[in-house]
Amino acid sequence: MKMFELTAQHHAKESCLERKPFECVTNQVATHKLNLSFESVDTEELKNLNFTFEGDSGIFKVGEGEANHYQIPNDKKLWESQFMIVCKDGRYFIRDMGVVHTSRVKVDKTTEIQLQSDMLVDLGKVVHYQFDKVTHSVAPKAQPSQNFQILRPSDSDYMVELDENDPPTLRARPTWVSSDENKDLIQKEIILEADAGHMYHTIGRSMKRMVQIKLKAVSADHAKIGYNPEKGWFITEQGKDKLSSNGTFVFMKSLGQIAEHQPSDLIPLHDGMVISFINYELRVNLEKKDASEVKEQESKMNAKFEATMQASQSMGMTMPAATPEQIHKEEEPEVEPKPEVVEEPQVAAAEDIEQPKSARANTPEVEEPAQDEGQVPEEKKDEEPEAQAEEVAAEPEAKVEETNGDDAVEE
Repeated sequence: MKMFELTAQHHAKESCLERKPFECVTNQVATHKLNLSFESVDTEELKNLNFTFEGDSGIFKVGEGEANHYQIPNDKKLWESQFMIVCKDGRYFIRDMGVVHTSRVKVDKTTEIQLQSDMLVDLGKVVHYQFDKVTHSVAPKAQPSQNFQILRPSDSDYMVELDENDPPTLRARPTWVSSDENKDLIQKEIILEADAGHMYHTIGRSMKRMVQIKLKAVSADHAKIGYNPEKGWFITEQGKDKLSSNGTFVFMKSLGQIAEHQPSDLIPLHDGMVISFINYELRVNLEKKDASEVKEQESKMNAKFEATMQASQSMGMTMPAATPEQIHKEEEPEVEPKPEVVEEPQVAAAEDIEQPKSARANTPEVEEPAQDEGQVPEEKKDEEPEAQAEEVAAEPEAKVEETNGDDAVEE
């Protein structure tokens, strides 16, 4: 890591370690104001309160921490930043950042929310169902709108049935049940198949419903799930006299995103949408701006952008950023050069050097050590058997000669 020594010019620059909201410039000012009003609250202090995001900056954070643009204090169930609103291309999006308690979208009379694979649905705040299998006859092509919401717009990998005779299928299993309820009264597995004769599959506590969930907090006619080739599978409470008592909610995050502690996708915000987190509910209201107001905010945004660019340039002049080549070079460990080894001339052994004849003549002969009389030299040990064999073979001839000699004397 490369270290910099701070000069007097660096110390002269203002610095602050105080936690404060992060400012971000948007690429386009929104044509509407975003008003958020509390409809259901956990504390009386926030009852009937509302706050506004002008849409002249990039992000707007809401949470328990001090670094948020709107702080909900003294509620430890909330995350540091529960969610943030993003202004991009003149439109508003929401991204859930909660970890322990994630944010959700409430289903109402006019809303249809698309059901996607690995999605979680909360029925009556007492049971959560995960949709682990979602198949379609064709890939849905409907775009999100005020009455039809898609919580994962970037996920277009829809599973399509390969066989035309196989109907689109939906399967859900419970992942959580409230401790106040009896777990034996819920459906362990829900399997629905799209049928031309039945556009909707009803869910509720009543025996008249196609999917019966006998929990006290679930309404008799709670919600219904439908299928449309253009929209795919969706959940709604349309066509009812009144909404369910404890509500139907769809989590902004999938079960996989919750397990990995990842933020949700950028979800488009629409007028009348209800955002729910823990025991809070916020109603979204989009208010049209005047043309003069939009023009004024654009000029302020451009001035802020230029000031940001100048500040970054001055910072780059005082403390230049390292290039990728420099960073790569710094990360590589320095290799110390190896000391040069000087090879010494090899001295041949005395026996390997051929001596001149004169030297050989003068060289004294080395006397071999004296041997005992009974000791046989090693070189003669091998010759001894052969000599004995020759002596044995020669004995008969000698005897013959002796015999012949005696005969000659007698003659």
